[in-house]
Amino acid sequence: MTIKSSECECPRGAFKCNHADALYIYRIQNLSCTDVECQWKKKKVPKTTQSANEMFPVPKKYEPLTRKPNDSDRAWLYNELRQYGKFTGLCWLMSPEPRPVSQLPIKTVEEIIFSEECLQKPTAASQLNYFMEKVKVTEAAVKEVSRITSGQTESPAWHQARKGRLTASN
Repeated sequence: MTIKSSECECPRGAFKCNHADALYIYRIQNLSCTDVECQWKKKKVPKTTQSANEMFPVPKKYEPLTRKPNDSDRAWLYNELRQYGKFTGLCWLMSPEPRPVSQLPIKTVEEIIFSEECLQKPTAASQLNYFMEKVKVTEAAVKEVSRITSGQTESPAWHQARKGRLTASN
C-alpha cells in the first residue's frame, strides 16, 4: 500500500509530515480491509421506474404433469406420507376432513357463540355471561362424551367436542 497524497493542518501538512506517517502506521497495524463500508449496501438508484409487470413478467404457464391429479393420486400420496407418521405436515394437510358427529350431548363452543340467543344479547358482558352459563357440562354429559369420543385422536367426535374448550391442564 502506498500513500498517494496526504493533507494535514500542521505547517508541513502540504508536503510530508509525521502525522501522516503515524496515521499510515496506525492504519497498517490496527485496521483491516473489512473496516470499509460494504459495497453491497450501496444502493443503485434505478434510472427509470418500472411497473410490476415489467419487473416480474408472467412466466410461461408451467405444468409439471401431463394430466390433472385425481382422487386416487391424492389417496396414494396420503398413504405414502402416513408411513412416515401422521404428524408430518403434508400428511395432516392431505388428511380427509373428519365427518361431524350428528348429535353430541353437549353444545360445541361455536354453536354457543353463534347461537341466536347469544348474538341477540345487547352487551359483550351479557354475551360472556350467557356463554359461561351454556359452556358448563354436567357429570352425565362428561361420561356420555367420554363414551362417544373413545379413541380420541382418531375420533371425529372428540375433535368436535374439544374444539375451543380448555383442558384440565389449562
